[in-house]
Amino acid sequence: CPYVTGASADQNEFIRQHVSEIARVAGVTLAGAGCGGNLIVVLTPEPEVVLRQWWGDSHQLFNTDHGVGGVERFLESNEAIRAWYNACDVSPSWAKSYPDRRDPPCGTGELGSRLVWNSVRAIYSVIVVVDLGRIEMLNVGQVADYVAMIGLAHIRRQPELGKLPTILRLFSESGDARP
Repeated sequence: CPYVTGASADQNEFIRQHVSEIARVAGVTLAGAGCGGNLIVVLTPEPEVVLRQWWGDSHQLFNTDHGVGGVERFLESNEAIRAWYNACDVSPSWAKSYPDRRDPPCGTGELGSRLVWNSVRAIYSVIVVVDLGRIEMLNVGQVADYVAMIGLAHIRRQPELGKLPTILRLFSESGDARP
């Protein structure tokens, strides 16, 4: 359930609709109207200030199963658009219908082997933060495409892209070369 805030009402709705349409095409089941957001997109000129205040108000905002170092790196990131994936280990059968919960039952998977996966990472919410001061050269369609890509798929930071044409090159290309 995408929720977008921080831009004009028209831009927020365009991004929400665009991300929802991409999710539908990808086969993601979307919740109905009035659902609680589990793909939250925040557009702000001061991402670190907003995130630190938000985290101070709600320490459950970020899954810290692996410590707070990752949270600190996320808060201090200088990326124009960044994503935080709240995820935990669950059994593969549970991951297919993972509940939309604020306090998911993490660690329900079992030890596996190289042949069998008895535990997988299930993403239960994603926070995407857009630094408005760093995306001035982009149009709302490019931002929406990038948000959809990193919000719907767990993308590694600075992945090796080779020569593939992809929206992930949005910040490494310039001018007309931008996807």
